Amino acid sequence: MKNLLFRDDESLIGSNWYYLEKKLFIFPLLLSFIGLLAIYSLIGTEYSIALLLKHTVFLLFSLSILFFFSLIPINNLRKILNIIAISFLLLFLTVPSYSDSTKNTIQMLIMHQIPYGFKDENSEKTGVLYDILNQIIKTSNMNKSISIVPPKRLVAMMKNNKVCTIVANTPDIKIFDLIEPVGFKLTAGILPGIGITLDSYSSLKNKVIAVPLGIIFDKKFHMDTTLTKVRPPHYINAIKMLKKGRVDAVAGALLTLKYIAKKEGMNLASFNKSLILAQTELYLVCTTDLEKDNRERLKKSVIELKLNETIKKIFIKYFGM
Repeated sequence: MKNLLFRDDESLIGSNWYYLEKKLFIFPLLLSFIGLLAIYSLIGTEYSIALLLKHTVFLLFSLSILFFFSLIPINNLRKILNIIAISFLLLFLTVPSYSDSTKNTIQMLIMHQIPYGFKDENSEKTGVLYDILNQIIKTSNMNKSISIVPPKRLVAMMKNNKVCTIVANTPDIKIFDLIEPVGFKLTAGILPGIGITLDSYSSLKNKVIAVPLGIIFDKKFHMDTTLTKVRPPHYINAIKMLKKGRVDAVAGALLTLKYIAKKEGMNLASFNKSLILAQTELYLVCTTDLEKDNRERLKKSVIELKLNETIKKIFIKYFGM
């Protein structure tokens, strides 16, 4: 079709029609195409469903513009199109300032990993690191919400945004600002199943080890290509594999692994002695562009929560230490 039909009267179902050139459709069709492309690119990624829904709304809005054009009387068409064009121009002018303000906002993030940050049976956010960060925010009066994100996304967001989180002091974290240790040392290594003896690093040979994605605690172990490793997405998946006998051992934070195993109905008799490979402090970590006053407020909050043993009580709640 070279042209498309449009009504020339103000009735909902008009009887008189006129032809409108297709060039008027370029802008709304372009918006629709961008919306479809954005939705397609997000499907199957680690981004939240909320972002996918936002792009779907964007697409529906673009398509509604097309429908709106068909309801415009011919005498008002030029005036309304001019108003729409000016509105979109003003909207586009506000995008850079909105982007800058979003970038300057401190985002509080916790890794999506049981028991660090997750949703309970009532879909409420919880977790040992989530609870600690929540207390830090309250004590510093920063009035921020906490997002729970996948490990890979956490690292990516810290490279491009103003972010604070609680993580172990590993080599890839040293490029950021380690504000203050939270008062807990994480012991990491290999947790073997019953009947598997790990008395030295060399005993890892010929063992199938589950290493959850995003878990890095010892450079030698993670760079060792002579070991047999499988990569489940989360700690809980690794524990389930060990429970079913699909792997010989699981790598990661030992207290965390035992916490998840207990939730899965396993007890200490299900494991042999662990092989410890690393011990690292947990830190409140922020990106280096954090304002000095906010940094001091957060640092003082962590120190206060350590002194009054609030952080210690949270660890006892989850790990029973």
